[in-house]
Amino acid sequence: MGARANPETQRLMIEAILAGASEAQVAAHAKVDVKTVYRARRRDGFIEALREAKRELQGRTRTRLQGLAGPAAAYLGKVFADEEEPTALRIAAARTILEYAQGSIELDDLDERVAELEKPLPPKPLEIAAKATPVDAMKRAG
Repeated sequence: MGARANPETQRLMIEAILAGASEAQVAAHAKVDVKTVYRARRRDGFIEALREAKRELQGRTRTRLQGLAGPAAAYLGKVFADEEEPTALRIAAARTILEYAQGSIELDDLDERVAELEKPLPPKPLEIAAKATPVDAMKRAG
């Protein structure tokens, strides 16, 4: 194989890497020599393609988890409220609810702080003075 894997071979290698395959398994999946896998993993283009594939996978995973959050929270609430459930299970549900509620509050606070930090700053007094004309300076002095 040449210096660069063809797009299909690269796709197959990335697919196997994301599935947790060893280099030998990646090579077998992509029908290439193991040395090709090692060389590809050092190439900037492959590294960036792998990073992008990881970001896409993480994005899909986060979206799926967010979709499950509502039903999971409802289930925790149900376990917590059910007096027939063992006490230890109800306590674990309560602890989980409290931890995530606290984390949610902290994230909301952090969002507000970041939004405040991202607001444009007013010009500094020196910047204002530097932009002033000599006539402006005389008006202030006199």
